[in-house]
Amino acid sequence: MLAQQADYIFALKGNQGRYYRAVKAYCQTSCVERWAEYPADYDAFDRRHGRWVRRRAWVLPLRDELVALRAWPGLRAIIVVETMRQVQHQPGTHVEWRYYLTSCPDAPAVLIQAIRRHWAIENSLHWVLDVVFREDEFSCRDRVATRSFAVLRKLAFNLLQQGRPCAGSLRARRQQAGWNNDYMAQVLMRSRQQGVSVNLDF
Repeated sequence: MLAQQADYIFALKGNQGRYYRAVKAYCQTSCVERWAEYPADYDAFDRRHGRWVRRRAWVLPLRDELVALRAWPGLRAIIVVETMRQVQHQPGTHVEWRYYLTSCPDAPAVLIQAIRRHWAIENSLHWVLDVVFREDEFSCRDRVATRSFAVLRKLAFNLLQQGRPCAGSLRARRQQAGWNNDYMAQVLMRSRQQGVSVNLDF
């Protein structure tokens, strides 16, 4: 990518091993002092469909203590995103941290705008899961069951979205699959014939 004069914004995940651990430790150790030193470059609230979301983002310069990242090609900065979610009538607030590595020298506003485009896709998915699959009305509090049903909803979304044997809204196709076993079999078989990949990483 760098050889082609392009920059990257790369999302770090747990399977990145030492890179992920190094960035997480750097960002979350002495968190209060670090955020006092680096005020958020982006801070926004979003409230719709009974879901309250606050997102904050920081673009942090590289520091000497990040030894594990020295070999990362072209790395210029770390982007940290904190997402706080609260769903109406459900207890507690869910906090999630995401970490990105970037080679791009642009201003923080440009980098965060690129990530916000991804958030727009993510928000659209949450809206579909809520309106079509009634996700926010799911009242089970067992952690394993909640996670399992979330995976099943996303699996159903992928199958209905990508394997379309007939026209109609996503809601109508979901209802039809629930009422008609033949239609449900068509959805499953067409997805298989088209080689549809099921993306559960939302």
